[in-house]
Amino acid sequence: MPTSWGAGGENAIIAPVARILIVDDDFEIVSLLKEILSKDGHEVEAAFEAAEGMEKARSVKPDLVILDFHMPGANGAHLFESLRRNQAGKPTPVLFISGEASPEDILSQIADPEHSRFLPKPLKLEEFRATVRDLLGLAHPH
Repeated sequence: MPTSWGAGGENAIIAPVARILIVDDDFEIVSLLKEILSKDGHEVEAAFEAAEGMEKARSVKPDLVILDFHMPGANGAHLFESLRRNQAGKPTPVLFISGEASPEDILSQIADPEHSRFLPKPLKLEEFRATVRDLLGLAHPH
């Protein structure tokens, strides 16, 4: 789905701002983030574990991935590395969220700090929205 203005200029129907994939095993967090991001005009997909997240990333081709760092099965670092190995071209920005890991823990395991950020849970709404906008700016330079 296009993420820019249609041919009709300002009067055209605006496509979603971005396609965002949330991968988190906490249903409440996913529901809350989905609601916030949808209200902000984004198209949002969700996965509740790493394998499902990788499958959706391949099919949806998101502009941004919001990724819980600690999940059953594979942690966020493993999914992040899988995403990077399976991408051609510019890397998809990733926003890590966690109530258990520190930024240092995450950054020590991630090889692409330029295209990733970390926010601790509980998330602060305005900080979350600003970080999403910042990361989407990496995906869509103006």
